[in-house]
Amino acid sequence: MAKATGRNYLFDIPNYRKISIDAGFTGNESRFANHPSNGNANCSAKYIWSGDEKHIALYATGRIWRKSELFLNYGRNYWTGEMPVGDYGAERTSGQESEEEESEEQEYEDQSSEVEFVDDVEEHERWHSDESQDL
Repeated sequence: MAKATGRNYLFDIPNYRKISIDAGFTGNESRFANHPSNGNANCSAKYIWSGDEKHIALYATGRIWRKSELFLNYGRNYWTGEMPVGDYGAERTSGQESEEEESEEQEYEDQSSEVEFVDDVEEHERWHSDESQDL
């Protein structure tokens, strides 16, 4: 188990007690997802297969504003002591969007028509198959 005060980028793999993925030196920005103090995670993790390799993917569970943090529930096994408390990671309630966020939302909607959709069913099924596992 990790100490909540230490830097830990280990991701334990369910059903493999002795195997963890260490993103301390390699990986991408998703390794910096923090635990929400208020329990309101804005993403969830899932194991997915890409060819013969297993990956951890983070999926948004709601809207994530630009320049905001990713909050992922670390689970009970992460904490050796009490879980930290505070107001960081608090979710906004509707109606609290700033003018900048409203402008960003309009920009997002304007760009959505530029999105290229791929009709590759095999690719879609591979990424969204029953072989993936919720964490």
